[in-house]
Amino acid sequence: MTDRRTALARLCVGSALVTLGIGSANAVSETEASLQISYRNGSQRTLTFNDLNGLTQHSIVTATPWHLGTPTFTGPLLRDVLQLANFEGDVVLASAVNDYNVTIPVEDLVQHRVVLAHSINGERLTLRTLGPLYVMYPLDSDETLQTSAVYARCIWQLLQIKEP
Repeated sequence: MTDRRTALARLCVGSALVTLGIGSANAVSETEASLQISYRNGSQRTLTFNDLNGLTQHSIVTATPWHLGTPTFTGPLLRDVLQLANFEGDVVLASAVNDYNVTIPVEDLVQHRVVLAHSINGERLTLRTLGPLYVMYPLDSDETLQTSAVYARCIWQLLQIKEP
């Protein structure tokens, strides 16, 4: 009976992941924290976890609509990631595993300490915990950040950023 339950549970989880687009051939591994950069001229670059981890790491503690309490998000500042990637433009087009896309104004990244988190509360993010990369604004630092527009920019399971 236990084997049947385990098999059924695995089947259900696998089906859910495929439904979310996580089981597709283009999906990232559970803990792979890399970021695909696509430039206006059509070229691409991949920043690996080592590239991202080589940048100065920042932590922000902030309440969110999606977490209990006030978790600590850790990773490089998104503006530092863009600088490393020689990214140009006034906006970032961000895409997630589930084909969610959002436009993030670069001005946000200049004005606020927006983190490209790879960890929450000291634990590496995985696909199951909304990672491996998660854009997080310091929502508690400024009431003007507590809007649906900014919440929409807190993109989890981030795969790619593009120059428009």
